[in-house]
Amino acid sequence: MPAPPTLDVLIIGAGWAGTLAAQRLAAAGRRVLVLEARDGRLGGRAFTHSWHAATAKEDNARTSDKEGAYTCDFGCSWIHGYNEGNPVKAIAEKYGVKVHVPKPTASRIIGANGPLSESLAAKLSDNLACAQAAAKETLASSGVCTPASHSLASVLFAADSPLFAGLSCDAERAQAQAFARTLHVPLGVTLEEAASFGSPSAFGGTDGAPEGGFTRLVCLIADDAQRAGAEFRQGETVQRITQHEAGVRVQTGSATYEAKHALVTMPHAVLRESLAVFEPQLPREREEAIQRTTVGNLNKVLLSYDAPFWDASIGTFTLLPSEGGPVARDAPLAHIFARSTLVVSSLCAPNGLPGASASLLVYVGADAAVALEAYSRLEVAAALHAYVAPRLAAAASSDDADDAKEVPQEAKHSFYSRWRRQAFTRGATTTPACVGGGTKEDLKELGRTLWDGKLLWAGEATEPD
Repeated sequence: MPAPPTLDVLIIGAGWAGTLAAQRLAAAGRRVLVLEARDGRLGGRAFTHSWHAATAKEDNARTSDKEGAYTCDFGCSWIHGYNEGNPVKAIAEKYGVKVHVPKPTASRIIGANGPLSESLAAKLSDNLACAQAAAKETLASSGVCTPASHSLASVLFAADSPLFAGLSCDAERAQAQAFARTLHVPLGVTLEEAASFGSPSAFGGTDGAPEGGFTRLVCLIADDAQRAGAEFRQGETVQRITQHEAGVRVQTGSATYEAKHALVTMPHAVLRESLAVFEPQLPREREEAIQRTTVGNLNKVLLSYDAPFWDASIGTFTLLPSEGGPVARDAPLAHIFARSTLVVSSLCAPNGLPGASASLLVYVGADAAVALEAYSRLEVAAALHAYVAPRLAAAASSDDADDAKEVPQEAKHSFYSRWRRQAFTRGATTTPACVGGGTKEDLKELGRTLWDGKLLWAGEATEPD
């Protein structure tokens, strides 16, 4: 009879879920080893970029020296529901990480011909909120698979939708549709693909930003886990996960490990590509649930400058498309941006957050997020600057013609994410329900233990709520 494994738990993946699980298990006296495929950092899609005012345009380093650096999260960036019960609040407090709740700031919607009037912008915002509420009721009874007739687009854009209430012409209705496509950012898929807004139990309300970014918080958790006895090994890509009578055996490119249990926390899109690593094969219902669950796409692009040329009192700009048509995944950059609804955050807005910089953070979702990944950082930055900067500068000068600011020829520093392209993520976020895809019941299935309790699962795609 083989000797029992000396490890209690092998954790696959050192993202947020894997790192936190390691800390809690080690603190409870379990013998834990974490295997992380990346070589060089922990955190997975919790990733904070940092830079200095003197960082060169050509510098593609992920981080700069911490002292005096600006920071920006390119993965998870907010603790949603910070004052409404999100347990991450207590985690931040435990590790002494100060969390800042931003002060409210003004927003502005910019159409193809310039800023929308305050009254029309307010109408579009109110209408979208009402349309979302109505759509949630309509879609609440959707089954395992949702037909195209019940996509979010079909409901939100119906002739009698609250989205169009009180709008006076076709141009305003088109602007309402374009504004609704801001939902491509949180959903990660187009409205034509989405079949829900996500879990009704998801945390909402107050947003909090951990000072120094999420990478800092993850590293503090990992340090605590190691002090409690957990071990982290990086550069360990899993090739085989095998059940045996004493537990689970995990083979990587460099070693073989055994433990009583394995906890799989790899991103869902990576799991979907890795079904062949499990021996025995996962049950049919598990594999089908994995295949039905969609992973959405969201990328962020940072453009940093010496000084703002936009209205620095505005916190968020929504840029409606300047031309019609869908975004093809092989589209040139000019088409990607011109045909997308872009959400642009000003990092120098008077919201009370520390580390303000004269920078813009542009959110690009769904098909547009995939399309831009074909281009280099400098190509994306140049094209996005050429598209965004004149529109923001023109909007600022329309308010005060005497205070028009010169627009620089290019951004001084830039950075971007390419989550789908990266081998260890393959996407940004799990989209709970898509047309022809799965539902909340699949997320329950994805979290169910297998192999007589030896194979466990954690991460965003395993939590129905």
